[in-house]
Amino acid sequence: MVSCALFFGCQTADEAGDTQPAPDWVTGEPGIEGMICAVGMSGPTYYKDEAREYALEGARAELARTLSVNIETIMVDISSDKGNRIDEATVMQVSSWVSSVVLENSEPKGYWYDTEGWISGRKDVTFALVCMPRKFDRENLEISLQNTELYRNHPLEEIKRDAGDIIKKLEEER
Repeated sequence: MVSCALFFGCQTADEAGDTQPAPDWVTGEPGIEGMICAVGMSGPTYYKDEAREYALEGARAELARTLSVNIETIMVDISSDKGNRIDEATVMQVSSWVSSVVLENSEPKGYWYDTEGWISGRKDVTFALVCMPRKFDRENLEISLQNTELYRNHPLEEIKRDAGDIIKKLEEER
């Protein structure tokens, strides 16, 4: 009896989502006002807690990637207006800032277990929804921009203005 409990103890079926249909956020927009969200997934693992962590990591990575692409696009627009160009080192520096912002400010909003393979076509896949507020730390973005090659010789007022433009556009985007 004890060995049976030890053997089956890690495979509980009491987690929400084992037989529930997929929530809207798995296949569409989460639609949480004032938040930026992303979904990650984990392949099947023996331990559900481990799968949740992998899915959460994937969601945070996706959120950081999306924000980095948006910031890079905004920076290209700003740069082209001024005649400058953005190099790879600048993009990497700002992407690093984005990754730290996502880690510090994002939180899991939900998990769902696809035990039947309805969404991914594979059984026992875990999905995680992670969101963060649309408010960004302007001061840290300014410092990050100041340390990039693109802004190295620019006046502080210009850096502050561009950081403000980036944050304003990010907070406006849906």
